[in-house]
Amino acid sequence: MDGVLLKPLPYPNPDRIFLLWEKPPGGGNNVVSAMNFLDWRSQSDSFEYMAAATGGAVTLTGQGDPQRLAGARVSAGYFDAFGVKAALGRTFALTRLLQSLLIGVSAKDPLTLGGSAIVLAAVAFLACYIPARRAAKLDPLIALRDM
Repeated sequence: MDGVLLKPLPYPNPDRIFLLWEKPPGGGNNVVSAMNFLDWRSQSDSFEYMAAATGGAVTLTGQGDPQRLAGARVSAGYFDAFGVKAALGRTFALTRLLQSLLIGVSAKDPLTLGGSAIVLAAVAFLACYIPARRAAKLDPLIALRDM
């Protein structure tokens, strides 16, 4: 009770944070599907940020004994909604940068990301292949003599 009523929450504007659930026909709360969340986020004009989160325990292995830790997987906008910065791990700065550079295309669209990766790989291959093929056609004695 002390942590909820008497001490302020550790992020700005806690009165502007909402938790949304789906209600199944039988009652209770239901986990929101990824597709429904994406629809809500794309169609919402009421919220400044909308983020999804799922939590659970993870096992940290490597050096020493494995350790059980609390973890969460969150979507872009999660830290912005709370007005805080991530202490550890990666955030979604690259996604935001891509969205600012793309007009009329989502940076999270798998077709866009896959197509971009294929185009970049093809350009990189050609940038290596064409000069190497040209160099392979030269007679080494003639190439060295001109130096």
